[in-house]
Amino acid sequence: LTAETGTDDYHIFLAALNTADFSLDWATKVALIGDNYPQGMVRLENELVMHGYILSTSLMGSNLLTPTGGSDPFVVRSALADGSVDAAELFAGAGVERGYGLDARNGGLAVSGNLALQSLIIGETELAGINPGLYVARVGVSIPLNVQFTGIQHPSCNGASDGTAQAVPQGGSGPYAFLWSTGDTTALAAGLPAGDYSVTITDNDGAQVSLGLVLTDPPVLVVSAISENISCNGAADGAILSSVTGGEGDYLFQWSNDAETPDIQNLGPGDYTLTVTDANGCTATWAAAITEPEPLILATVTLENAACGQANGQATVSASGGNEPYLFKWSNQATGASVTGLSAGNYTVSVTDANGCTTDLQLTIQDAGNTLDLAVDILQAPACDNTADGQLAATVTGGTPPYTYHWSNEQTGDILSGLQAGSYAVTVTDALGCSKIETIELEGQSMLLVSMNITAQNDCSGDSLAAVTAGPMNGTPPYTYQWDTGDTTANLSGLPAGNYFVTITDAAGCTAVAGAVFTDPPPLNSEITATETGLTVAQSGAQYQWFDCMTGEPVAGATSQHYQPEENGEYAVEITLQGCTLTSDCVPFDLVAADEPGDAPGLPVVYPNPNNGRFTLYLPGESAIRIFDAAGKIVKQYRFSAGYHQVDLGPCPAGVYRLIAGDSHAMRIIEMIKLN
Repeated sequence: LTAETGTDDYHIFLAALNTADFSLDWATKVALIGDNYPQGMVRLENELVMHGYILSTSLMGSNLLTPTGGSDPFVVRSALADGSVDAAELFAGAGVERGYGLDARNGGLAVSGNLALQSLIIGETELAGINPGLYVARVGVSIPLNVQFTGIQHPSCNGASDGTAQAVPQGGSGPYAFLWSTGDTTALAAGLPAGDYSVTITDNDGAQVSLGLVLTDPPVLVVSAISENISCNGAADGAILSSVTGGEGDYLFQWSNDAETPDIQNLGPGDYTLTVTDANGCTATWAAAITEPEPLILATVTLENAACGQANGQATVSASGGNEPYLFKWSNQATGASVTGLSAGNYTVSVTDANGCTTDLQLTIQDAGNTLDLAVDILQAPACDNTADGQLAATVTGGTPPYTYHWSNEQTGDILSGLQAGSYAVTVTDALGCSKIETIELEGQSMLLVSMNITAQNDCSGDSLAAVTAGPMNGTPPYTYQWDTGDTTANLSGLPAGNYFVTITDAAGCTAVAGAVFTDPPPLNSEITATETGLTVAQSGAQYQWFDCMTGEPVAGATSQHYQPEENGEYAVEITLQGCTLTSDCVPFDLVAADEPGDAPGLPVVYPNPNNGRFTLYLPGESAIRIFDAAGKIVKQYRFSAGYHQVDLGPCPAGVYRLIAGDSHAMRIIEMIKLN
């Protein structure tokens, strides 16, 4: 704590110490300014009262006390909880009066001190001065009437009416009268359900104070459970898993089978009841039945023995009881209630229900005997691979007639006619269901062969000079020709690059298909690159002739891969390589690198140059405008009147661009640079 004024002043402080170890609970200043001398302190209820004297003006809480003489007595009251000042009073005197004694016995407060020659005013009483003299005064300390609740007991169970509350008056003057909102007139209100309540206390002086409280129910005690029924008939693996919410505190569990845990396991079939009790004695119950499934039974429905030594037996079983769905598994790894393709032997089928319960059944498949043999003969081979005049015959021995025939081309009967060359299979089944399959390859008696003679190729990319002649090497003349181009002769000519196919048919109806492929040589590359030093065509190792596109005339002496124009304009190059010739597109070339606007120049001007893609274009007259990128592609074109115009290249990338203003009669080419 720090003094607020000079070092000659004495202030008052209060400090509360813990009686167990004298640790500090709180400390505060009572008098903030002036010379203050407390001489005694007593405790009244929740208040502390000090008596003493001051020599100069003192600030106690919000009370400013100024002595009228050399010193005056004072009384100050502070709260026990934190020492805060709630009242202070000065005994006014004209001389030097000082307060010393303080007593709070027998109710009330007595103070004493010294008198001077001058009078001293205490409350409404003025004491005549005596020197030396002594004063004694009884001072009233009023504690306001207040009330607080103790012993609050909320209802023990949700919906119960056993709540209580005790009203305890503080301050005021007894005896006290009580009036609850329930009509009760005692300090203790009991048998209360949840709700809002208030009490009004009146003291002996007629002062009143009211206070309310809310009693609340605990959460509803709710018990629920999940039942797990017995998995298989005869098992004792049922279980009940409980869940409890609400109520108060820990829970006690009591099952009808004397178990005392939240969950119970290893249960047989029957009815079970759970009672849950919370810490307040509230209870809730839950009941359920544990059931077991019917016994799982597996029975035979049908059984058909195998025949002819084949795996053609079959069996069907059915399951009942347990819990569906059922899963069947046979000893031959088959699944499902029915199984086919069984050879003679013993089989076991196992069924498993949804709970994993299982049971088995033994079955025996007998063999009915007998043997079926099958042979396929070629009665006639096809004349050609693609003629349908072949014939096959199936011969059956053994087995049990009658027989049925089924060929791979969906025909029936023992004779198969109208066949082309190919693979054929027949399945024969006898009266007992025995079957056998045989496959045979049927080949044509002859095959038509064709030769393809390429008589000409395309020398240059894009030519249509190729030629081919198709000729049969065997077969029976005359022959017919059918090309995929629609032509019907043996020869094709004037062909561009591509694939060509011909179908040849001889007099016997035999056919053959042959083809020829023509490819172009690599095309000439006529792409021109323009730089400050001139124009360069991409194709190397060729003969060159450059042309002035404005005049259409060849440029004398310009016969190399690189050409340096002497004048602005547009130029193209003719390339000749291995007899192939290609002429490029016209490319603009400009010797002008930059311009700046002057006062009404006589030529088109771009400014600034270089620029960021936005620039000013001056035109001395109406003109068409074309802007090319470095590859010679037009990126912008306009038609402007004479004067200044703002142009924006937009998203075009940085690089060198050429702006051509005018037409073929008068043209200006300006090279400009876009920086970003």
